[in-house]
Amino acid sequence: MKDFIIKRKFAVILTCILLIVGTTLYFTLGAYNLGEMSIKSAATIEELNVLRNVQLKAAYTEEGSIDMFVLARNNDLSKIKPLQGNSIPEIGGMVIGNVEGSMMQEENEFKNIGDTLVDYDITFRIDGILDKTGTFMDDFHFISSEEYTKLSGEENVLFVKFKDAKTPKLFYLYDKNNPSPAKISLSEGNINFYYKHIIGKKIYYPIIIGYEEAKMMREEKLFNKVGDTLEGFFDRDVMIVGITQKTDTGLDMMHVVEKDFFDESLRGTLV
Repeated sequence: MKDFIIKRKFAVILTCILLIVGTTLYFTLGAYNLGEMSIKSAATIEELNVLRNVQLKAAYTEEGSIDMFVLARNNDLSKIKPLQGNSIPEIGGMVIGNVEGSMMQEENEFKNIGDTLVDYDITFRIDGILDKTGTFMDDFHFISSEEYTKLSGEENVLFVKFKDAKTPKLFYLYDKNNPSPAKISLSEGNINFYYKHIIGKKIYYPIIIGYEEAKMMREEKLFNKVGDTLEGFFDRDVMIVGITQKTDTGLDMMHVVEKDFFDESLRGTLV
């Protein structure tokens, strides 16, 4: 009986040791892998520099989606690794962000690098698909200066602004009284409240937040519900009047604001 108890005791101790070693290895290797995934999916400062010197055009599909065409500096764009092909578009070419490019391949808009497609009456050669950055760059279409000039699209409605060195935000200027072809459908809120609100002596600019951007902002507890206000949001006090429906396009990451949102002459306090 004594020998049986000793054997059982040895087995229990051995089991505990294995559990401790296994748990340590799991969390050590797991944390390492998660760290690698986190680092890989987050854009570096060098990659984000692409967004500091870009020109953007909004082109509209028949369904009211926004395709974002971008003219970037080659030196900046070269800092992003291509998933396929090249990271810099040559004359006649297009380099596509990771998410948009993968989706276009899945929908058979093109199959391989070097294929051509006609988009907005321009024939583009697909020069590359970029590696994933985890930003709205993943939905961009990067094109050469020649194609950017040819493209019929709306300039001065898409803007990239940096909250800090590592946090770019994408803005779309939308005039409700003179609407663009963009379809702004809301999952929460009401487009009829898309106007400046005066509370006390403060002017609150209306803002509609893209579905995915709103989810992230809620996780960071920046706001809770439609109707909440944010003070000093890019030097403006804003009221959240809507959340867009999920579109699986760049709109999901946008902040939709009025056309005078960035006008320096406007003030946010009544006197």
